[in-house]
Amino acid sequence: MRSPKAGILPPSDTLTILPLGITDPDTIRKAFAQVSDIAGLPELTTAAHTQDSSTTDPLENVGLLVGMIDTPMTKNWNIPKSSATSVVTEAYNCIAAGALEILADDTTRDLKSRLNTKGEELYPWMHAQLRALMAS
Repeated sequence: MRSPKAGILPPSDTLTILPLGITDPDTIRKAFAQVSDIAGLPELTTAAHTQDSSTTDPLENVGLLVGMIDTPMTKNWNIPKSSATSVVTEAYNCIAAGALEILADDTTRDLKSRLNTKGEELYPWMHAQLRALMAS
């Protein structure tokens, strides 16, 4: 968010809301430089979106799509995962290039490429993916 508003979230010793304007590369660099624990980044972006979800300017709304990210919470899932660093790097590069949609990993790019597939082909593929996830 460009100008963080006090009180948007309850006080926290573990969460800091940083100024971040995606059209200003300097604020992006400063925000990433201040993030010491990458796990805090989703909360930062969620708070930013919650505060100003009425924005209609396409330069102010970016979609980040990603499959599983390798975190302590996903350690027991035996499926392909992306590193948090690779997701943030991809997001930063796409935002800097002006992208409105970020497909941050191969799994997401594969799924996106199949969206025009006929249902008779898409659904069996999706079921196979879900079976593999549930079996892991």
